[in-house]
Amino acid sequence: MVAMSETVDREMQASLARARVLVPVEGGMLMFLGVVAVVLPGLAAIAVTVLLGWIFVFSGLIGLAVALGSRHLPGHRWSIVSALVALAAGTALMIWPIENVAALMVVLGLFLAADGIFSVMYAVEHRGQFSGRWTWMLVSGVFTLLLAAAILVRVPMDAALLGTLVGIDMLIAGAALVAIGTGLKSQL
Repeated sequence: MVAMSETVDREMQASLARARVLVPVEGGMLMFLGVVAVVLPGLAAIAVTVLLGWIFVFSGLIGLAVALGSRHLPGHRWSIVSALVALAAGTALMIWPIENVAALMVVLGLFLAADGIFSVMYAVEHRGQFSGRWTWMLVSGVFTLLLAAAILVRVPMDAALLGTLVGIDMLIAGAALVAIGTGLKSQL
């Protein structure tokens, strides 16, 4: 029984060590992709759709790699679900680019609503366990939910504003992941 406990402890320590590196890397990549979305928002609707598709696919792939590398940590399930939703949304946007801005807004609003919920759940799992910086992820999730609500209730915005807001959302999510990842150092 003691040997099993030691094995679980070693696996937990290995997950923490990987997450300490991978989570800030994921956050940095999200911040980079957020900057891309903020800097290049004025493209035509179809270009925005394809660009957002690629951004979601990259963030989903990075998120999935990080989640699989830190499977013993809190929020693991939410990370995987969030990454899979980002991959699905990104792939769908690239395969079937939406030329109608209103339809794009609905798809994006639904994706952001799901992602916001997953981010809040991730934060809640972190609250009781490891990182004292869980509030960063909570703020990120709440911002994402507010952005989703604004999009779904059809607050007027053009493609440039939409790209800027999605970029800001990614910057906040990236900063939250960097904060959580660097907070894991104290857990090792």
